Amino acid sequence: MYVLTHFGEDKRETLQQLIREYGFGLLIVADEDGIEGEGDGWH
Repeated sequence: MYVLTHFGEDKRETLQQLIREYGFGLLIVADEDGIEGEGDGWH
């Protein structure tokens, strides 16, 4: 997903806090077609 520069967040501490407070995970699936990852909220 393309995110405009002024909407992006690069500070690790801020990203970790966001994940702790709102729940987020990455589901990674590997099969004969390759590897695919999908971000998902976990609430």
